[in-house]
Amino acid sequence: MPRARLARKHPFDAPWRAEPAGSSNDGLNRDRIVKVAMEMADADGWESGVSMRRLATRLGSTPMALYWYVADRSELLDLVLDAVEGEVSLPVAGDDWREDLQALFGELRTVLLRHTWLAPLVSTRPNRGPNAVRSIDWALGALRRGGLSVLDAWVAFEVLVRYVVGSVVDEVGPLVDLGRLGMDAEQAADLMRAHLEAESAERFPFYAAALREMRLQPRASAEAEQDAFRRGLSWLLAGLDRN
Repeated sequence: MPRARLARKHPFDAPWRAEPAGSSNDGLNRDRIVKVAMEMADADGWESGVSMRRLATRLGSTPMALYWYVADRSELLDLVLDAVEGEVSLPVAGDDWREDLQALFGELRTVLLRHTWLAPLVSTRPNRGPNAVRSIDWALGALRRGGLSVLDAWVAFEVLVRYVVGSVVDEVGPLVDLGRLGMDAEQAADLMRAHLEAESAERFPFYAAALREMRLQPRASAEAEQDAFRRGLSWLLAGLDRN
C-alpha cells in the first residue's frame, strides 16, 4: 500500500512534531536515521561526512526511502541538533542559582566537546526543538530565581550560551588540521606562542607578555581548559549577581 509523505504546513513547521508512518518492513524510523547521522558527523564532520546518499548506504537503504522520514538534509540537521541537545542532563536545582547554571553550562560544554563538529553550527542555526527548549526553560528559571526580569534573563541566557559555544570553538578549532603538520596540540601551541611573542614583543608588549605567561604555564590539558572555562563562567555569573 503506498505511503503518503508527511506534508509541512509552512516552511517553519517543526520537523519533530510528527513521525511519518513508514512501511512495516523497511527497518527504518526517524530515531535510527538521526542516530546514524550523528555517528557519521562525529566521525567525519557534518559537511563532509553526512549526505543523504552516504546515510542511506550506511542504513542499507536508498535516499528516496529516507525522504519518507525527513524532508531533506536541512531538516535532518535540525533533528540531529536537537538529539544532541537531549544529551544535556539538567541538574537538580539547589539553593544557589549560580551554582545551578555552572552545572548546566558545564554539562553543555561537555556535550559540545563530545561532538566537536557541532559548536560552529550552533551559533548560526538556532535550535528550538523540544530538548533545546527544555534546557532554555530550565536556564531561564534559574536566572529568574537570581532576580533578573523576564527580558534580562533572556539576554543573560544568550550571553552565557555564546560564552560556552565560543569557548568550545576556540578549544577545538586549532586541533582540526594538526595531523597534517605532524605535531600535537601542545607542540603547535608552543611554536605559535614563541613565534608571536618574538614578532610582537616591541610593538605589542602586553600581548607578548600574555603569550609568554601562557607558554610558561603547564602544558595544555583537558583539566586546564575546564578550569579556565569555569573561571570565565563564574565571572559572568558574578556580574549578573551584582546587577
